Amino acid sequence: MSIDGIGNWEILGTITPNDNWQLLNSSIVDSGEVVLRFSFSVDWFEWKDYVGNRSYGLLRFYYPTAEQSVSRGFKLYLTEEKLIRTYNDIDTTAVKDIGIKRVHYPKFKGYYSAIPLNWTVTVEHLLS
Repeated sequence: MSIDGIGNWEILGTITPNDNWQLLNSSIVDSGEVVLRFSFSVDWFEWKDYVGNRSYGLLRFYYPTAEQSVSRGFKLYLTEEKLIRTYNDIDTTAVKDIGIKRVHYPKFKGYYSAIPLNWTVTVEHLLS
């Protein structure tokens, strides 16, 4: 847990996204809007100069119900600064799991590289 000027943040986990959905280690217990903070880690010098495919994260919420429903996907573009997002148009089910996967896109039109740069993301949940 960390505390800053915004409030108390609970670390939900750190993952290296790939082409398959991965769930974070911790669930969120929250029945209202959800505020998450994302910290990305990559070799930023290589990321800025890389001519191959870029990638972004795709996040969705999993609701542990009998139907195991999921939310729509939310794009996460990598930034050097921490990224704070508020999600208020999701199911208000009290318990939510978070899944993230990597989606590739070409940096230059018509150019494709099969070798993506790997990156990690740490996700934190605002408690108060």
